[in-house]
Amino acid sequence: MNNPIVNKFCRKVGKQLQCMPATKGALLRGLSDELSEFPPDDVSSIAGIESRIGTADEVAAELQGSIPEDEIKRYESGVRKRSLIVIGGVIAICLICMLVAILLFMNGPFYIVESIKEILDMKKSLFSVIIVLLVSVFAVPSAYASGGDFHENAKERIIYLADGSYIVSTVTEENANTSPYAAAKTKSGSKTSTVYSATGTSLYSITVHGTFSYNGSSATAKSSSYSHAENSPLWSFSSGSASVSGATATASGTFKSALTTKTLTVSLSCSANGTLS
Repeated sequence: MNNPIVNKFCRKVGKQLQCMPATKGALLRGLSDELSEFPPDDVSSIAGIESRIGTADEVAAELQGSIPEDEIKRYESGVRKRSLIVIGGVIAICLICMLVAILLFMNGPFYIVESIKEILDMKKSLFSVIIVLLVSVFAVPSAYASGGDFHENAKERIIYLADGSYIVSTVTEENANTSPYAAAKTKSGSKTSTVYSATGTSLYSITVHGTFSYNGSSATAKSSSYSHAENSPLWSFSSGSASVSGATATASGTFKSALTTKTLTVSLSCSANGTLS
């Protein structure tokens, strides 16, 4: 007999039982079978059932007494574990939300979308995310791009990227020591490219240092070297290289964060008249 009143009473009893699901199911089926044998008038209401066998609390207490003690301990242990899992999940979600907010502030929304995709692709552990979060919290950047103070003969160029970040490139020429009467003159200089986040935080930079010879009709790159800087604790230098080709000196640097890897290349060229660009 499928009596909704009986079913409702059994659910009230079941909510108070502390035991494994299989045991609870067996006890409630037994209770339902017992109530099904009562006259219909006695089980037509909760009050009628309670007048025959007692309240749901009393019935639950009686059934609970029949459950072995070791099963109750296993049940309570399972409840504690599930509670810890839920609490851990909530903490993890809060930490991830804080991390996203920090990265959004530092790098802009497009970077966040890209980083989330990379986290999913690389299956980053929660431990790595927490480490990045802690570094971010205790090392909040304070430098903002304002164009900078450049040398009087420095040349600056800004490239804006789609995600809101931008690259500032600066060319600095060094004074030539070559005699003005020499057939071939020598000039040295450098070009630095610095990456900034969408909020103006300096992240990292690569500099190419080049030495050139020129004679008014042609120019040649003689040597090339590089240097680098990491201006944010979230970024580290991985590798770099420098080369020359024709009248151009080139340097390339690879930088890593916990979420992504970026390669930045910078080139410095010399004209036949000794102008660096």
